[in-house]
Amino acid sequence: MKRMNPGSTRDRIHPGDRPARAEEPGPGRLGASTGWDRFTADVEPLPADKPPVDPGTLARGAATVREGNAGAKAARRQLEIGRFDGLNRRQADQLRRGDYPVQGRLDLHGSTADEARTEIARFLQSAAARELRCVLVITGQGRDDFGRPRGVLRDSLEKWLNAPRTRRLVLACAPAQRKDGGHGAFYILLRRKRQPARR
Repeated sequence: MKRMNPGSTRDRIHPGDRPARAEEPGPGRLGASTGWDRFTADVEPLPADKPPVDPGTLARGAATVREGNAGAKAARRQLEIGRFDGLNRRQADQLRRGDYPVQGRLDLHGSTADEARTEIARFLQSAAARELRCVLVITGQGRDDFGRPRGVLRDSLEKWLNAPRTRRLVLACAPAQRKDGGHGAFYILLRRKRQPARR
């Protein structure tokens, strides 16, 4: 009887010759397809029809936030006519030169001080609700004994603008140019309303 040599290469089984055994998914392991399908069965795709955001809208929103931050700091200080703490240089120059379009006017000629204070508060609240940007308040100008411009309403305007009801609405105030009334009138720049964030 012929004996087989255990060391013979002819009879040796190589690892590559063994039939491949299919791996079963073990505990905690997902199969190639069925496990992943079960895992993603409840996942819904994101909507593809969301409109793109207009770059101009983003720019306006950023400007509003910057202005809001600067204006919030300025609102904690007393407003002074002709001082532009809440504005950048371009905005301050525009207001000083009368370059902002005047979107509303209030003429206080003939009003008493008490009437004028109430009218200014009501006027500015209405203008802010309508999202106006720049309005004009005409106080008129009296004269003192030396002929210099001086009027009760004109001198009281700054105090009225610092009242709690109006200070939160006003960003800055500047004497008007001659074409809009000169020393007897004032430009008032109102704050922008912050727009809700888009989702």
